[in-house]
Amino acid sequence: MTSADKWHHRFLAVAKEISTWSKDPSTKVGALLVSPNRRVLIPGYNGFPASVPDRQEYLSSREIKLPLTIHAELNAILTAARDLTGYTCYTYPVPPCPQCLATLVQSKVSKVVTLKPTKEFSDRWNLYSAAYIELLTHISIHYLSEN
Repeated sequence: MTSADKWHHRFLAVAKEISTWSKDPSTKVGALLVSPNRRVLIPGYNGFPASVPDRQEYLSSREIKLPLTIHAELNAILTAARDLTGYTCYTYPVPPCPQCLATLVQSKVSKVVTLKPTKEFSDRWNLYSAAYIELLTHISIHYLSEN
């Protein structure tokens, strides 16, 4: 394993820990933005905006939960409030959805490191769409196996 791979596995493990911070009972996603020199780490996880209470009736209703939820990647970008040029985004356990990938590209993040998605996830989130494939020409994605 190369030195870069060791760092990728370490930071993906941190994203995995961050995913446990989510209060979503069905899907827990963690993201970690890492600066090019690996000195700045910015976490994000899927959840409601800070002022919206994590009420059980919201969390258990997809009709309420989905429109209120901020995805982990966007949460990390909003928390960063800085120039993210050249940063790497680690996401666990799934890659960014098309909208989050577009936001990462717009934020000038240069790489995403994540686990290889299942076919079911890829189909559900349109990871084979022309738009997603176009976004991948603007950002590098690296898939790791979970060890």
